[in-house]
Amino acid sequence: MTVDDKNYSPTNIRLKLTAHQPSLPQCFKGIALFTPGGDVIYGIDPNKQAHWHIHLCASLQEILSLSEPPHFLVPGYTATVDRWLDPRSQQIITLAEVYPAIQRYLPLLAVMFETEEIVWQIAPWQEEYCDPMIIETYRDRFPQLWEDHDLIVRFDPNNPHPHFIGHKLSL
Repeated sequence: MTVDDKNYSPTNIRLKLTAHQPSLPQCFKGIALFTPGGDVIYGIDPNKQAHWHIHLCASLQEILSLSEPPHFLVPGYTATVDRWLDPRSQQIITLAEVYPAIQRYLPLLAVMFETEEIVWQIAPWQEEYCDPMIIETYRDRFPQLWEDHDLIVRFDPNNPHPHFIGHKLSL
């Protein structure tokens, strides 16, 4: 499914994802890693201690049968969410940041991380990490990353097998 599809709305995505997605903890750190083709793998860390970039890249390698983890996608193809309880106000605070290359997926991210009411910040462009021409040089070595497999995968470090939330085409 592309963002241009008429069925790509937060409501349609929410209906499909919430049927398969475990509920989110009140406070957590979340990260999503997209591929140039539009697949996504993401993780939720209630303890805010995991090194998610490494785990997500390794899982993408396994799922898509890549020759090595696609670390070159970080940070330009990532989005992060940090949700915590403010000790003074006792209010939940949420910060959400997305890199420009994947901001077209904001409706999907909002549902995955339950941030429909949050304004996502666009991360500052980092030419040395996010240059599209440099990313493109990896296409021949990692062609699977430029294909859309319609994957939405929630990674759980306690479960070695990825939890496939669903295929975007069936949303």
